Amino acid sequence: MDQPLDIYANVQRLSDIPSKRERETQISENIYENLEPKRTRSSCRAAAVCLGLLCILLVIGLITLLRTSYNNLTEEKDQLTTEKDQLTTEKDRLTTEKDRLTTEKDQLTTEKDRLTTEKDQLTTEKDQLTTEKDQLTTEKDKLTTDQLTKENDKLTKEKKTWKASRDDCLKKGADLMIINSEEEQDFTRQLKDNMWIGLTDSETEGTWKWVDGTPLTTSYWMDGEPNNYDLKEDCVEVRYHEKENSWNDKPCDLPNFWICEKKVSL
Repeated sequence: MDQPLDIYANVQRLSDIPSKRERETQISENIYENLEPKRTRSSCRAAAVCLGLLCILLVIGLITLLRTSYNNLTEEKDQLTTEKDQLTTEKDRLTTEKDRLTTEKDQLTTEKDRLTTEKDQLTTEKDQLTTEKDQLTTEKDKLTTDQLTKENDKLTKEKKTWKASRDDCLKKGADLMIINSEEEQDFTRQLKDNMWIGLTDSETEGTWKWVDGTPLTTSYWMDGEPNNYDLKEDCVEVRYHEKENSWNDKPCDLPNFWICEKKVSL
């Protein structure tokens, strides 16, 4: 009875024998276990390729960036060079303009100095001429007063119209008196009579002129004169008057004494 047990002891149990599916699965696992190193090598190679591509792209990007920066810097350099050349040209132009203005300023300064010197000389000459004129005017007034005094000594008691009085003066190489100064006006106050003087507005009413054609500038009218009373008073007499203002307009055809004045050449 012991022998049969040994036989069954050497025989595996059916449950211990792998089934067909299990054998196929085990074979498949063994196959993939043998393929795992190959898959790892492929992944490393792909990663290396990607890394290489990335490096190439990075290098290309850097080259592009550097090229762009270089081009920008070159353009900026060219622009700055152009601006520098323009500024240099403008500086040269301004320097030339400055030199021209400096030269013109020097010329104007020289001209100003010359004109200042000339002005000073003319001022000195003017002062000298003014002094001489004042001296000559004083001498003229003195001579005129002396001449009037001599003519006054020859006055007669005859009276004439303004025109006839002037004709008498003209025959003597003189003319009716022209009063241009306070000294001449004061002289008329010594005559003690009313006298014709050489002032009339017979040409234009209200426009008084002396017999030599000069307009009236300094006057010594009495209060209320000239009044052209009755629209006929076109000639002027000097009245004997204590006051300085002694002129009166009067009809030219009335008789009156007169004063002749003869110009004296100096």
